[in-house]
Amino acid sequence: MNVRNLTPRAQQVFQYAAIAAAEGVVGIRELLRGFIPLARQDLRRGPRLACQTLEELGLFQEPQPRLGGGSEDRSTAPRPLAEIHIDAPTESVWLDAERIAVECWRRYLAPEHILLALLVSDQFESLSGVDGCSRQEAYQELHAKEQELG
Repeated sequence: MNVRNLTPRAQQVFQYAAIAAAEGVVGIRELLRGFIPLARQDLRRGPRLACQTLEELGLFQEPQPRLGGGSEDRSTAPRPLAEIHIDAPTESVWLDAERIAVECWRRYLAPEHILLALLVSDQFESLSGVDGCSRQEAYQELHAKEQELG
């Protein structure tokens, strides 16, 4: 996992995912859960396109997100990115996110690129309960918004 090109928010997604995985390997479910604390932060700058998309898909509804499992104990210190291990499907999402970032003419990997890759992942529907049509629509909308950022 090449962590040098991650934005600070993308780093947080992986760090929160590692917390959700406890001491285990980060999978797709944990990666999705990594967005939850990020969505709850009061961001003063920058778009929150990935989190807004997940909210629109109904994945951040209170009191309990539909992405069950894992822990949300925020008292756990984030692990350094180099110490975070991901499984093969998550590695595939990572590579897709890098490809999407390049297609969007970005030199960095942001949460939006990670979510775009998750939306086309075979495991997203079974973990989130979001149907294929909604995923495709969300992908197209998020991709268009990311492109507008220039």
